[in-house]
Amino acid sequence: MIINPYLTVEKVKWLSIGYLITTLPHFFTLPLWVSAIVLVCVGWRFYLSRIGAAVPSIFVRVLMIITVIALIYVQYGFFLGRDPGVAFLVSMLAFKMLEMKTKRDVLLFLFLNYFVMVTNFLYNQNMLIAVYMFVAVAINTAVLININRLKSKTRLINDFKLSFTLIIQAIPVMVIMFLFFPRVDASLWKIPDDARKGSTGLSDEMEPGDLNQLIKSHKIAFRVSFESTAPAKNKLYWRGPVLSVNQGRKWKAIKSQAIDLLKRRLSGAAYRYTITLEPTGRRYVPALDKPGSAPDHAYLNQEYSIDALKPIAKRSVFMAIVT
Repeated sequence: MIINPYLTVEKVKWLSIGYLITTLPHFFTLPLWVSAIVLVCVGWRFYLSRIGAAVPSIFVRVLMIITVIALIYVQYGFFLGRDPGVAFLVSMLAFKMLEMKTKRDVLLFLFLNYFVMVTNFLYNQNMLIAVYMFVAVAINTAVLININRLKSKTRLINDFKLSFTLIIQAIPVMVIMFLFFPRVDASLWKIPDDARKGSTGLSDEMEPGDLNQLIKSHKIAFRVSFESTAPAKNKLYWRGPVLSVNQGRKWKAIKSQAIDLLKRRLSGAAYRYTITLEPTGRRYVPALDKPGSAPDHAYLNQEYSIDALKPIAKRSVFMAIVT
């Protein structure tokens, strides 16, 4: 059995710990299948290092990549945006762990792991996540130090001291950059919650000022044609996502279940219409006032809003909505 000096059991263990700590916050924001991929690949890599077996064949790795691409399309319906982008990056880094053979592969994995750390701040930017990522950076840096001094007999656990020292020495530079680096209104990574926020539709969460971004857009959100006489303009109130949960400055929509339409009692005038909705990357379908039924491929939730069965990634037509 040939032991790769760059991928001993001890090094793979710390590579796995650093990667798991980095991706753990994403377990609560990304689909469960992403978490499953991470755990399976980490366990598989550790097993291979224990028995000294070869990495999976190129055929297996390509099949895994195709599977992830298909899962992202089924889950989100599109590939641009924060959630599908992060899901793809986390999954690809898990696959990279499986195929590591040389020192270059290990270094590339570590550098990409730093990048994945940054993606955690796309979801949360409080001090708790900053302290948590400090630990992840320390572990990743310690492994990087150990890999680059292979001939040394120093154990990896002892490299944590140097890792923390380097990070502490970098804090003054971080403070200077924070105080004097030019500020911009938008985030540097230019990735909103999804690729279409503020252009063709509302989000399922909102903070003060978000609506102003939407108002600046002159793009068409949706088109409506009525089968009979349309209601008066002052009655054209379109119901979108209901933001009923407050989290300080942010309002969010809850994940609501479908309601039994047979138990609903309708009152007032009823209208039949066809709505052509532009792609939003969201599931909600605008409805006139409180809808009395839902179109095909959609359902009426407990907030009396209509949700499509999957995110609307292309121009879609919903017919015969009755309100």
